[in-house]
Amino acid sequence: MSPPKRTLLSLARRAKVRIGYPCRGEGICGKCDVEILSGGELLAPPGDEERALLAREACAPGARMSCLAIPCASGTLVIRVGGGTFRVSV
Repeated sequence: MSPPKRTLLSLARRAKVRIGYPCRGEGICGKCDVEILSGGELLAPPGDEERALLAREACAPGARMSCLAIPCASGTLVIRVGGGTFRVSV
C-alpha cells in the first residue's frame, strides 16, 4: 500500500484550515483553490492537470488547486481561503 499523497489540501486540513473539496481531493471539481500569499516557492510548479483546472475555473494569478499542489520544500505557506488568511507548515 502506498503512503497517502502529501498535498497542500491534506496539510491545510491537518492545520484545521477549512477548504471545500466536493470531489474529495480527486482533482476534478476545481473548488479547492487557494491564493498563495507567501511561500509559493515551497510548492512544485503546477502540472498540466492543475493548470487546466485553474484556467477552467478562471482563478486569479497566484492561485493553486490545493488538492494538486505538492510541497517540494519545508517551510511555512501563507494562504488565503475565502475571507481568511492562514499559515500552513509544509
